Amino acid sequence: MKIPIDEVPAGPILDAAIAELHGWQRIGIELWPPDIDPYMPENRLKCWEISEVVGSTRPPYYSINIAAAWELIEDIFGNYSHEVTIEFGWLKNPVYAWHCHMGLVDAIADTAPLAICRAYLKAKGIAEI
Repeated sequence: MKIPIDEVPAGPILDAAIAELHGWQRIGIELWPPDIDPYMPENRLKCWEISEVVGSTRPPYYSINIAAAWELIEDIFGNYSHEVTIEFGWLKNPVYAWHCHMGLVDAIADTAPLAICRAYLKAKGIAEI
């Protein structure tokens, strides 16, 4: 069952979708068994192999790390000349959220990296994963 991009939480599923756009390949059928913490390095190493980037053993944590998420902004801005804006503000009382705008797409999330990831996938034409 596919999940709409605006509903995908931060974590390995979202990171995997972005990593695959950057040349990473899945190993095995399940990316993460439900009882394993995907952010423990020893578990992450079991699930990935690199296809393009030599020397790396795991994809970046795009959805929780602002530095990794910023690479996505550089990709969109540098390769596609889209305007990119990231703002934190009032969504509806009393909720505040991060808003990321990339070209013709928008995404809203609780954190800046998550908003960036969602907008990035939408900008790449991916509506669900």
